[in-house]
Amino acid sequence: MNQVKCTNCGAAIFSSAVAAESQATVTVNCQYCGSQFETRNPNYSPHTTAPVNIYKTEIKYTYTEPAPPESAWKAASDLQHKITKVLGYIMGGIGALFALVMWIVAFLPDTDMPVGVPVIFSLLVFGIFMLARASSRELKRRHGKL
Repeated sequence: MNQVKCTNCGAAIFSSAVAAESQATVTVNCQYCGSQFETRNPNYSPHTTAPVNIYKTEIKYTYTEPAPPESAWKAASDLQHKITKVLGYIMGGIGALFALVMWIVAFLPDTDMPVGVPVIFSLLVFGIFMLARASSRELKRRHGKL
């Protein structure tokens, strides 16, 4: 039991602290004047903590865009592009003649050839010609003529 003096009237108050050990102060009621005041809790025990070591680690992330894979078209040698160019122009020229004949035959009155055949063949010949042209442009680009 502890003795505390009232801050209002000065009376001696005998009371036991009714507070948890984790509270630093306790509220006391004066029995004589009815005022309330706070005083130190005699049963207070602060939490004991173990020392904690905190290690600071600094990590830096860098993100780089992955390089696009080099296309097989640009990785092909000059010889491959020269062969593609020459054969493409030759096959394109011969194919264009065949396509012209197919178009003529398709529109003759007594033939059974559907129009889709010369259309598909013409697209194939055009693709071969464009491949030869692309090889030619790649060779010019490599040698600084484009």
